[in-house]
Amino acid sequence: MDFSLSGIKTAVLYYINKHKIDPSRDIEKVKDIAAGFQQAVVEVLVHKTILAAQQQQVEHVLLSGGVACNSQLRQQLQLAATENNFKLYYPSPAMCTDNAAMIGSLGYYRYQQGERADWDLNARSSWPL
Repeated sequence: MDFSLSGIKTAVLYYINKHKIDPSRDIEKVKDIAAGFQQAVVEVLVHKTILAAQQQQVEHVLLSGGVACNSQLRQQLQLAATENNFKLYYPSPAMCTDNAAMIGSLGYYRYQQGERADWDLNARSSWPL
């Protein structure tokens, strides 16, 4: 169920460059490109979420993080969840913060408590909190 935005972001950049779109002048074109980008991403996220829920045989799906604030994603995922007999949960938009902000905040408080890491610290996707 891996998903990466790098390919579609590159395609958008090439499209903008090829058609010499100037974001400061071509406002309507930029809006159309952004809407198409959002729709493409939402479609993939909804499809993969429903597929994963089916494969894992779960009854409940949680949408969280900064992306959970996207109203189109909420709407499309709710529709797909209902059609596929899943219960969808998501927090209010005020609680939909970006995970990076949460990690940064945790780092700040740990720094304030005197916690430091050596220069050989490496990235790890599952650090214990």
